Amino acid sequence: MAPRRATTRAGSRSTPKALEVISGLGHSSAVPVSAVGEQFQRVCRDRAGTVAVQPLPTGTARTFGDLAAECTAIEEALKNLGVGPGAVVVSFVGNHPIFFSLLVGCLEVGAALVPLGEATDAEAAALIDRAGAVAVVTDRVLQVAAVREVSLGSGVRLLRLADRRDPPQYGSSVVLKLTSGSTDLPKAAIAAEAHLVNDGRHIIEAMGIGTTDINIACIPLSHSYAIGNVVMPLLWQGTRVALRRSFQPAQFVRDVAESGATVFPGVPFMFERIRSLEGIERLPASLRLLITAGARIDPGTVAWFHRHLDHKVHSFYGSSETGGIAYDDSEDVSDPLDVGHAMPETIEFFEPLSAFCLW
Repeated sequence: MAPRRATTRAGSRSTPKALEVISGLGHSSAVPVSAVGEQFQRVCRDRAGTVAVQPLPTGTARTFGDLAAECTAIEEALKNLGVGPGAVVVSFVGNHPIFFSLLVGCLEVGAALVPLGEATDAEAAALIDRAGAVAVVTDRVLQVAAVREVSLGSGVRLLRLADRRDPPQYGSSVVLKLTSGSTDLPKAAIAAEAHLVNDGRHIIEAMGIGTTDINIACIPLSHSYAIGNVVMPLLWQGTRVALRRSFQPAQFVRDVAESGATVFPGVPFMFERIRSLEGIERLPASLRLLITAGARIDPGTVAWFHRHLDHKVHSFYGSSETGGIAYDDSEDVSDPLDVGHAMPETIEFFEPLSAFCLW
């Protein structure tokens, strides 16, 4: 199974003080008109009083109306601090409800968003510098030289850094998806807004994710997998989210039952941990779809879920550079596992796997 090629390459070159860009997906420097922003505002108007994000196990729920107001506040704060088209914004908030509004706000002002996942303070500071960021959104205390600071509420702050003498040219209204940094600092794949929309549409169609579904999100929102499977369905069509800061296997069944979650996008180790739980005999009736991505899953784990819990764990393949590639929507369990079918509007061809970073 080989990934499709990214449609274009980014124009920026790697330098010691810039993120190395490994691919560009629709790189653009045009004045932005955010289709995501327009669609998100439409969803929020139609479902203003409906809970959009429910933090687990406790926390203040965000309605779609709340997210819309939060998005407007973020846009205004960014503009007031002089963060506009092409400016780099780093987010370091983990699985915080503000991430949804922040992504839309950055697209609306034309910024280039770099979402960071788990990192030490030192690693975060190094990535902020290497990305050429002029703003950071965080709920942590970081050793960065902020020239101005604005509170965004819920313990989250927008830090304005000094302008860069030679700012990077990633483009406007883009998201830089970071690849694994296991051997060095992460590299970045640039995803333009059109790519985010198309990847989200493909996932929604291939997996049958609807407006009445509820994603239980334990995977990092900053990851390409979560952006496609969790973030974009909420922004594009209002698919709700039950949000965990981190995966807690002992609480999984309770989380699903209390939230009414219907879809669980996970990674192999999560399913292995659920399998190891003592006394688990069934999953809550609301949970209809289990998805795994990020690494190869043990066929024995898939067989166990099918045999003991009457649920197939469906394999999803993709990369940070391309988004979704293939998905197994069948209910049959095989060994080796079937990679399924190509995602909608996706053309497959074979290429050395070393050229890509699969998730």
